[in-house]
Amino acid sequence: MKKLIAAMALSAGLAMPASAAINIIPNEPVTTVAWNNNYEDEINAWAGGLADFYGGAGLFSTSAGTLHFYFMAAESGWSDTFTADGGAVTYKETESYSAWGPAQWIGSMGIGAGAITDLHFSAPKGTFSGGNTADVGVDGEFAIISKGGTWAHDELLFAFDDTCCDNGVDDNHDDIIILAKFISAVPEPATWLMMIMGFGLVGLAARRRSAIATA
Repeated sequence: MKKLIAAMALSAGLAMPASAAINIIPNEPVTTVAWNNNYEDEINAWAGGLADFYGGAGLFSTSAGTLHFYFMAAESGWSDTFTADGGAVTYKETESYSAWGPAQWIGSMGIGAGAITDLHFSAPKGTFSGGNTADVGVDGEFAIISKGGTWAHDELLFAFDDTCCDNGVDDNHDDIIILAKFISAVPEPATWLMMIMGFGLVGLAARRRSAIATA
């Protein structure tokens, strides 16, 4: 019986859903985070090295799932706002400076496979393209920061530069920073294989137990 329970536990553990990939669609050459970004050190620590910076990049999901959003930091003083899911997720920073983390959950958005477009930053003042709203995949003021090393990610940073009142001198994307974590709705193929193997172990243990009982 103990072996059967252990096999069932192994199966359950191996069958946990895995995160699938969010791909970044570059719109500008990839660079590193600006030297004058107030959170450069913290961002690179999150990345485990030099983070990759994409200005005006788009996003594409390979599977359905959920994006969870977390407020990380802000250095603006202009009450910049992040919105997603048609405004169902909204966060406005109201302090002139917020230290980095800890991550503060602000909402989630279900997504399907395909382009992710309903992500926006806005500011009451600014000089950027599109007036006072920056949209993912459109405006360089909406930037995506990744840990680098791959096109596929399940954790990204969204960074906004409101370029307010200084003709772009403070062009460093630290006015508000949002962490996004992607959780897939469906286990990946490798996870399905692990789950099938787990059920096989359970079946084998049950057959052995039945054989012993009838011997």
